[in-house]
This record gives sequence, C-alpha cells and structure tokens, in this order.
Amino acid sequence: MQPKVGATRRITAPGRSRGRPRAFDREAALDRALGLFWTQGFEGTSISDLTEALDINPPSLYAAFGSKEELFREALGLYMRSYGFPIAFQRAIAEEKTALDAVVRILREAAHLFPVGATIGGCFISSGELACGPEHRSIADGVSDARELMVTLLTQRITAGKTRGEIPREADPATLARYVATVIQGMSVQARDGANEATLLAIADVALAAWPSRPPSRQLPRTKRPSARTSRVRGE
Repeated sequence: MQPKVGATRRITAPGRSRGRPRAFDREAALDRALGLFWTQGFEGTSISDLTEALDINPPSLYAAFGSKEELFREALGLYMRSYGFPIAFQRAIAEEKTALDAVVRILREAAHLFPVGATIGGCFISSGELACGPEHRSIADGVSDARELMVTLLTQRITAGKTRGEIPREADPATLARYVATVIQGMSVQARDGANEATLLAIADVALAAWPSRPPSRQLPRTKRPSARTSRVRGE
C-alpha cells in the first residue's frame, strides 16, 4: 500500500452542464497515470491510453493537467514524494549513523522494493525515460534531474562521513555516490527483467564489497616492541 499523500484535490470535470457534476480525484488520476508512464514510458503512452485509464475525455484531461507533458511531470512529483524507494532513500540518508550504513540500507531497500510484484518493477526514475526523442528532451531531462538529486544527497552524506574518518582521505565522495547510483540503476533494470529479491540482494552484497574502508591503524600494541623483521599489516 502506497503512503497517503495529503488531502486529495477534487475538481469538477468540464463539459457536464446537466445533472450532478462528477468529482475528479486528482491524486488517484495521477497515480493511474504514473502506472502507465512507468509501464509504457512517456512516448509509449498515448492520450487515448491516459483518458481510458483516468476515465475522462481529452478536453477534461487537458483542462485538469494542461498537457501530457505536464501530467508526466506531476506524476513524477507524486513518485518522488510518496512512493517507496525515494522515501526509503531519503530516510536512510537522514537516519543512519554512517555513510556506509546508509548505502547498505539503500541497496537493501532497493532489493526489496524493485522486484515485479512489489511495484510495477524497478525504479521509475532509475530506469525511466533513458531514451526520448529530441522533441521530448525536457521529459528525459526532468527524470535525469531527479536522479541527479539523489546523487547529490548521497554525495553530501558521504562527504559528511569522510570528515568523520569513515572512509580513506583519498576516496572521492562524488565518485562513490555515482557508483552507488550506477548499482541502483543496474538493479532497477534487472528487476524489470525479472530478477527477484534474493538475486538483487546478492548483487548488492557484491557491490558493497568494493566500498573503501579506513586503513588499519599503524600503531602496534605498546606492550610489544616491533622487530626489524615484523611484517607489514596486510593491505598497507
């Protein structure tokens, strides 16, 4: 069950001058439109698909949302503020004590939420609108901006962890954030292709093995005096 989003706006569908006007549930309409865009993509979703799914006529759709493009943008906003993975992502960033803990939680949540059945499959922004014709470039850019926002938030979290010594000084937070984003996008595509939670968790575990850790301390116990032949700590 998806989180409830505030109070539902209700407007009267135009073109009905006689009898009791039909109330239009905007949030429910956005949710149905999101499902179509998620499944079929922006260019693969026609106005007739939308009017049938939303149970309104074309003039009503244009009166309510302005255009197919504006409807898509509103559906994207609905996804970002009320669907599982964006919410789980933001909570992990805010609640976990270390950057690594946040990344572990994000990838675990992705493995849980991405398989077909939990949602339509994958992540709407991670694998959505990767290819659009030039006339719809603004749509692809909007989804790209949403992905970039997640990279920015993760970069900030990793940078904060670096200042606390959670990762080596030479590690680049921006590169690590993009690495995680790349893994998320790959998991999203795999989920759309049918990968289950166990498979996605295994992918996450392999990805996490590459996370840089702090180098071991070079200080030896004070009770032992190192000899000239003392071997160096593995990995130094």
